[in-house]
Amino acid sequence: MLDELTTRTSLFLLNHFHSIYLNLGKSKLENPPKKTYMLVTLDKIVDSRFLPAGYNTMYPPSINLCDHCRGLLETSNNNEVVLICGHGYHASCYNELEKRCKYCEEYYIKGINDNVTKFIKRLEEGPEILTNDDFDEVEVEEEEEDNDVNVPVNSLNVDFDRELNLVNDW
Repeated sequence: MLDELTTRTSLFLLNHFHSIYLNLGKSKLENPPKKTYMLVTLDKIVDSRFLPAGYNTMYPPSINLCDHCRGLLETSNNNEVVLICGHGYHASCYNELEKRCKYCEEYYIKGINDNVTKFIKRLEEGPEILTNDDFDEVEVEEEEEDNDVNVPVNSLNVDFDRELNLVNDW
């Protein structure tokens, strides 16, 4: 049973990462006013609030380019820094920026200032009951049921071996 589960998981991951590889660079900003992104591999449109902070800034991360000098980032080189926000920099550019992401820093400063301004305005208006406009709308998707039919382990192993051999052709 554990071997079958391991093989199924391996097949799923191989197929998923192959799909990611085939769709590199195809995800894009879908709806600028609402800031949604089309994630091609997942065939989903997602709200930018669910992505790393960099995708919410006025300057979303650039794939394979330094977000400071716009020069090419070479992944084989250890002189690049990719931050958790998604922005990437050459080590020298990152040091020049005093080891900070200027785009995310601007985004957070603006957000803090906006929130403080709104908070002060609400305090000045006196007590108030919250309305629906005070809350962000977030849609929650329901999980899909997995209705996989049991496939013989031998067939899974053959599928797994085939997929694993195809990795070299990516």
